[in-house]
Amino acid sequence: MIRLVLSLFLFSVVYADGQAPTFMPIDPSEDFYSSSDVYLEVQVMDQSELSQVSLYYRFSRNESFTQLTMEKELYYVGEIPGSEVIPGRLEYYFFARDEYGNQSTWPESGDENPL
Repeated sequence: MIRLVLSLFLFSVVYADGQAPTFMPIDPSEDFYSSSDVYLEVQVMDQSELSQVSLYYRFSRNESFTQLTMEKELYYVGEIPGSEVIPGRLEYYFFARDEYGNQSTWPESGDENPL
């Protein structure tokens, strides 16, 4: 019995799913206003447990991206605090990593080609 349990454990550790998380983006349903909180949602799917889902955003190409850990509700939700929202252009992308270290961004190459 112990050998069976040990074998199953080793199999699950050694056999990573090899698949990066996939995204199903949800278009924002509202306009963004200066000094108002901004909520962005995304659905992330993977065969394994997700260890990290993040939103990266910035309001100017001259700035670096700010990372925000997304919370799981019905979908993953990221809230940009109103104190950081400024008029102009919002650029963002999503990042996810599963328990085996497989990772992906949406859009692909999001740090170079954000939404």
